[in-house]
Amino acid sequence: ARAVLGGDLHGAPLVRPLLEISGLPPGKPLVTLEGRLVESLTRLKNGNVLIEIPARIEQPTTVNVRVE
Repeated sequence: ARAVLGGDLHGAPLVRPLLEISGLPPGKPLVTLEGRLVESLTRLKNGNVLIEIPARIEQPTTVNVRVE
């Protein structure tokens, strides 16, 4: 899965945003933010993955998720 994050409609930055992703297959999710590993994630009981992005997002930024 791939997502592009950016500030809100008023140009305010996103600070430590949370993403919840559904529909991923079982396994260990590997998340990167602009090529850097993101380790703050949790797989919920329903199988969704909750990811905390440890960054301040001020411009469009790519987040990639894959399952190993």
